[in-house]
Amino acid sequence: MANRSVPDGGAADLPVRQVRLYGDPLRGDAWAVLLLGALAALQREGVACAVCLTPVSGSATGRPVPLSDGRQSFTANTELDPSRLREVLAAAGADREVAATAPLVVFGDVGSVRQAELEFPEACRVVVGTEIHRLLPALRQLESGLERECPSPSLDRAALQPWLDMPAPAEHGPPSFLHLGGSPEAGTEAVLAAFAVLRGEAAGHLAELRVFVPAGAPSPTPQPGVVWVAGFPGPDDLRRATAVVQPCRSVADGDWAFWLSALAAGRPLVLSSFADTNRVLHEHGTYLPVGGTRSGPGGAFAPDASALLHALRTAAGDTAPPTGVRGRAHVLRWHLAGRYAVVRERRSERPLIVLEAPLLETSSASVLTAATARALLHRDRVEVRLRPRAPFPATGLDAFARAYPDLVPHLGRIPECPDLWLSAGWPVRTSRPPARCHAIRLDYEYGALPVQMTPAVTEEADWVVVHSEHVRRTALASGCDPSTLLCVPHGVDGAVFHDCAAPSQRVLEFKRGRTAILFSGGLIWRKGFDLVVKALLDGVASPAEVCLVVKPNGSRSSYA
Repeated sequence: MANRSVPDGGAADLPVRQVRLYGDPLRGDAWAVLLLGALAALQREGVACAVCLTPVSGSATGRPVPLSDGRQSFTANTELDPSRLREVLAAAGADREVAATAPLVVFGDVGSVRQAELEFPEACRVVVGTEIHRLLPALRQLESGLERECPSPSLDRAALQPWLDMPAPAEHGPPSFLHLGGSPEAGTEAVLAAFAVLRGEAAGHLAELRVFVPAGAPSPTPQPGVVWVAGFPGPDDLRRATAVVQPCRSVADGDWAFWLSALAAGRPLVLSSFADTNRVLHEHGTYLPVGGTRSGPGGAFAPDASALLHALRTAAGDTAPPTGVRGRAHVLRWHLAGRYAVVRERRSERPLIVLEAPLLETSSASVLTAATARALLHRDRVEVRLRPRAPFPATGLDAFARAYPDLVPHLGRIPECPDLWLSAGWPVRTSRPPARCHAIRLDYEYGALPVQMTPAVTEEADWVVVHSEHVRRTALASGCDPSTLLCVPHGVDGAVFHDCAAPSQRVLEFKRGRTAILFSGGLIWRKGFDLVVKALLDGVASPAEVCLVVKPNGSRSSYA
């Protein structure tokens, strides 16, 4: 539980110490002028300001400039003079250093406000940017009602500074891994076994593993490339490390201080992925996860050997951003003591259901979730909130609003304690949301669940929703409790699919009387399009008899 206290305000004229600005400072319109003015005024007051780049599209004219906030990089046009542009770029780079709960000031219309609330759902307050003489008093008044909190776990910024100042790992030379052992829960034996395999490979034959154990620990059996060190690792030890490897079997309260320090140092963290770790490292891409299984309800976690080896290989080639950068940003955004506390909206008396999916992209998961929302709203028995998952497009909510205008009012911040949170889409949610019941919908036809999904799917979700008996058997074979599985087959929209529907004239002209085979799906390797083509070429004597009609989708989604 987070510790909360009302801030004393300090001696500063403007007590708000961190603010995130949401808008497009490069566009050259009235909102851009307001944002630039607010940025300058707030910085004069000593406020740490961050500019979010998601809504940035730039001006129609001007010179192209590269933009990056550590999470995304792209190019946009601008006519800003060089000095103002440097201020904007510096503020964009600071986005990963401002707490996720910092006040959010939006410079845009109602649609921009809604998108900002969706992208930063943990912001303690969301206000619309207005004239400077109105904005600053509003922020002063806002600060007087804000609470501060110490999230669990949390670190003091001053104590963390030596780790934050550490440069990125060397991009050249053999990898050097660091492991903090000394207890059976640390997973040292698993690390040694995986490292031995890595050393036998051409890419890892010069790798080094430094294992830190308590002073006086018995001398271990020598192993090529392994260096045993008595004591606790410090900043100098992290500085020479390529990555930190901790495939733990359980989590103790004291573990997080070192793990978060390693993330703050920008070192990729190889860590077991289960409820106790994902509760803290809930942002996708923050660390290199090692899936596995538990020995029973509440039992120790057993990291999967192949998953650990895969994570070591990834870490060995990941000596630069993005993993280390994302990990450092996660610590700054979520785990510094004294961050702003979030105030949740009060919910209504009716049951509240949250549907989470990649709603802002073109995918079957988004279409299915939208159809589910409409069906629930038509019954009018529950309240529905929609929670999009990243990525957030620069075009905002325009495409979603055109496709589902009736669902736009249901996008927004999530009230306190929903009754059901149904999550879908890739990557699978591994952290439990703040809801009474958590369900995961599997929209995949895997022959076996990837180890990245375990135990989040197999053991930690209250319910797992599947759409076919094949997926149900797959989930059972991977360790799901049969009592948690719900099979809900996909329905068919009778207004679209029916016997009287006119066939596509374009397809008829292409067929020319031949038998047609239809493939519908993403044109990527895991969808099996190559297998369909190969089977067609191998099994058809003459292309004059059979043809293939392809209906691709997902071309604008994150995986295509």
